[in-house]
Amino acid sequence: MDAEEAFRIEGFVADKPMVARWVSGSLQAPVELLRRVQALARLGDDGPEGMRERTGGESGPMSALLYLMRAFDMVTVIESAIGAHRAASPRSARTAWAD
Repeated sequence: MDAEEAFRIEGFVADKPMVARWVSGSLQAPVELLRRVQALARLGDDGPEGMRERTGGESGPMSALLYLMRAFDMVTVIESAIGAHRAASPRSARTAWAD
């Protein structure tokens, strides 16, 4: 993870590997993933107000990370400025979420 990154998240969307990151105050992600995030933001309950409420009123990197975790079909790696969490394998990540 780069020193300028607040977070980096890796996973799969429609069986395609993708990476998103928050760098220097902005989200960098593939267009397909950004479309999914935008669709989630329009859903109402989990829209910007609901997400901001869960992240203490912020609409920055923490809010973006929460949307991204939902937008991926499967998350395999999340790294943040305060620590790193890595699933042992895509199968174990899928199992952990299903439990």
